[in-house]
Amino acid sequence: MHDQSPNPFSPPTSKVTVADRTRPRPIKAVIVGAIIDIGGTLVVGTAVGVAFTVVLASKGLSVEQIERELTNIDPGSAIGLLSALLGALISFGAGYVCARIAGAREYLAGAMLAGLSLAFGLVLGGGYYSAVEHLILGSLTIASVMLGVHIGARRNRVVFTSSRA
Repeated sequence: MHDQSPNPFSPPTSKVTVADRTRPRPIKAVIVGAIIDIGGTLVVGTAVGVAFTVVLASKGLSVEQIERELTNIDPGSAIGLLSALLGALISFGAGYVCARIAGAREYLAGAMLAGLSLAFGLVLGGGYYSAVEHLILGSLTIASVMLGVHIGARRNRVVFTSSRA
């Protein structure tokens, strides 16, 4: 049955094994981060588009005018800046989660995620943005992902250090 020590006041013994959570998982980290970044961007982009459509329709614009407005959004307009800010927040979160899952070599996993996110942005906005706009938005994506990775990597160090104490 159980190992009984001669001292009835000592804690019971057990053969419990704890899974090693320090094993690096960079591929899983990149995949999960990409799902968060790309999926989150699509969901938030759709929600912003629907909200913008409702606002334009409430102003009495026709369907053709709404379509024209939606296909010609100026990145410097309020809706363009809001979309960029929300996209940056999603990329930051994806980078953070990527680093936390990776557990080690977080910056390598984060760079791979940033590359995937950048490629997705180029494919999605290929003919829509100018070269300068692509450069600005791509830089924002990379910076957001890598900032999230940096914060996640620092959190990994704090957790790892405190668990060893």
